Amino acid sequence: MKDKKLQPTYYSTDLELDSRDLLYQGFLRLEKIRYRYSQFSGDLSNWVEHEVLVRPPAVVVLPIDIQKKRVVLIEQIRSGVVAMMSEQPWLYETVAGMLESSDSIISGAERELKEETGLEARAWEKIAQYWVSPGGTTEEVYAYCALVDSSHASGIHGLATESEDIRVITLTFDEIFRALEAGEINNSATLLCVQWLQLHKDKIETMWSNH
Repeated sequence: MKDKKLQPTYYSTDLELDSRDLLYQGFLRLEKIRYRYSQFSGDLSNWVEHEVLVRPPAVVVLPIDIQKKRVVLIEQIRSGVVAMMSEQPWLYETVAGMLESSDSIISGAERELKEETGLEARAWEKIAQYWVSPGGTTEEVYAYCALVDSSHASGIHGLATESEDIRVITLTFDEIFRALEAGEINNSATLLCVQWLQLHKDKIETMWSNH
């Protein structure tokens, strides 16, 4: 028996988008949308009005060195955590950035990897494609694993024009998996990517053994 494939009950043709109004445009864009949709009972819903944070798609990159069994992470301050007045607004993260309109996914990933770590990838493997927080933002993320030479992973990187101050670090596979188990990785993209690596490292080692 084949595994059951998850299929949505309804599609975009089963909703009516009545309006979308711009509320704010700055570094981020905030819109208010009004829509109604087919409910699981078969009835039509009341009109729903929600504010939505509109963000372009983004790419996330987990750089790994198969030969040395090391992972490259970055450390930087994050405005969302600053706004929460957290004692630890600096996070250890994967490479990440928003895609530009002229980007392919891989060209955007290559740019962000170079800007934030100074590294170049020798091979790529897709990890996942997912909505970040679909209840309130449009952001969709493409996550990839990149094969790199970690011996060149060091220093401070980032674009001064974007107020970036990024420190590059490397960890062994054992160290990153221990950090995962200890709850020391506390942002969703990095959690997802490290969990993926934990599940697929043997496959990746075999696939990239000749690179």
